[in-house]
Formats: sequence, C-alpha cells, structure tokens
Amino acid sequence: MARAIAGVGPESGALDLRTLAGQPVDSAIAAILDAFMPAGIIDEVVARLAVEHALATALKGVDTFDPSQLSGNAVKVATLAYVAELVFAQVVGDAGRSIAAAGPVAAAQRERDIRRLVKEVVDFEGGPLISDDNTVLTAKKMTGVVSRLVRETLKEMASWSD
Repeated sequence: MARAIAGVGPESGALDLRTLAGQPVDSAIAAILDAFMPAGIIDEVVARLAVEHALATALKGVDTFDPSQLSGNAVKVATLAYVAELVFAQVVGDAGRSIAAAGPVAAAQRERDIRRLVKEVVDFEGGPLISDDNTVLTAKKMTGVVSRLVRETLKEMASWSD
C-alpha cells in the first residue's frame, strides 16, 4: 500500500492503489483486503474485519476511492491491526494445548487476555517499528516485526501466573 501512496511504482505481485482510483470505496477496500490478506490464517475473518474497519475509518465520508485520502497514519493503523491479528494467531497457536486444557470458560478468558496483551504490545512496540511516512514495508520486514512482537508477547505472558 505504501508504495503507491509514496508514488513508487508497483512491485511484482503487489497491488497498486492508484488502479483503484474512482472505484466505490467498498470495492476498493475489498480489493485491498484481497491483495494483502493471506487466505488460510487462523483468524482470517477477524484480521480482515480489523483491517477493513481501519480502512473504512480512514476513508470515512468518501464515496469513491482516492489513494491520496489514505494518509501515512491510516496505512500504519491498518497495518498494525493486521499485525496484531497475525501475532495473536501465532501466540494462541503456540499456547493452544495449554489454553484448551484450561476448560472452555477459562480458555475463553485466557484468549481475551491474550488479545488484550497483543494489542498493548503491538501498539507500544509495533508502532515505532512501522513508520507512518509511507516507507515501504517489505515482506521480510513484516516477518521480522511479527516475530519480534510474538517474542515480546510471549515474554510478557511468561510472567503471568495461572
């Protein structure tokens, strides 16, 4: 996303936001989600909803898509929402057996606690890692950001008492 906003040409296999100019906002958001949200992640629907909400908020009051309406901060907010879902899916996946063994009520509470913690870690640690100046976020950098935030979340969880 940031490449098009920054005026940089499209990358092979990437979406150029400029090609969506003039489309209805809902269609443009759907195209953005389809391009950047991998199918098959654990919480694909939740991740899509989080990013869709962030984009819809950034484009509130706009009927037709205009890439210039997406500020660097809007892209950052949408990216952090996506990163939070990736981190949550990985942390819950890693802790899956211990969460399930706790019983349904305790497991649901633990998942809520983990989601809250992930949001805090992503906001605090991830914000500075993801620039809001339209710097290109490569797949390698995204993987590094997610890995670092998973480690930070697990480190914090290690201090929890059952």
